[in-house]
Amino acid sequence: MSELTLQWIQGLKLLTILVCAMLYAFGGMKGKWKRRFLAPSIYVAVMLVLSLWTGTFHWSVITLAPIYIIGLCMGYGGTTNTVVKILKRGLCGAVVGLAPLAFAWLTGQWVNFIYHIVLCISISVTLGVLNITKSARAEETTIGASYFLIPIMTMI
Repeated sequence: MSELTLQWIQGLKLLTILVCAMLYAFGGMKGKWKRRFLAPSIYVAVMLVLSLWTGTFHWSVITLAPIYIIGLCMGYGGTTNTVVKILKRGLCGAVVGLAPLAFAWLTGQWVNFIYHIVLCISISVTLGVLNITKSARAEETTIGASYFLIPIMTMI
C-alpha cells in the first residue's frame, strides 16, 4: 500500500474517533443508547473494514463491541462522595480498558493494551472526578475520544 493510502487510512481512523467521541458526548446529554450501543458498533464496524482493507484482520476485533457496551452501560454518576466517584469512574474506565484484551492476548500487542487500559482509567478518574475541563461537554468529549483512541490507531 502506498504511503498516501496509509495516511488516508489514518485520517479515517481519526474521523472514527471523532464520530465515536461525539456520540459518547451526545449520549451524555440525551439518548444514552448513542453512547452505549451506537458508538461501539460503529467503532468495531470501521475497525473490521479497515483491518480487512489493510490485511490486518483478526476475528477477535469483534470482541471489543460487547466489552465496550458493558463498560459504557455502567453507572458512574449521581454521588457527591469522592471515594465512591473514584471507584465508579475507575471501574468504568477499567472495563472499557479491558475491551481489547482478547485481541492483545491473541496478537501479542500487550504494550498497546496496557497503554489503553491505563489511559482509560486515568482519564475517566481525572476528568470525571476532578472536573478539570471548562465544561461537561469538554469532559465527555475528551473521555470519549480517549476511550476510542488506542485500539484503532495502534492495533489494526
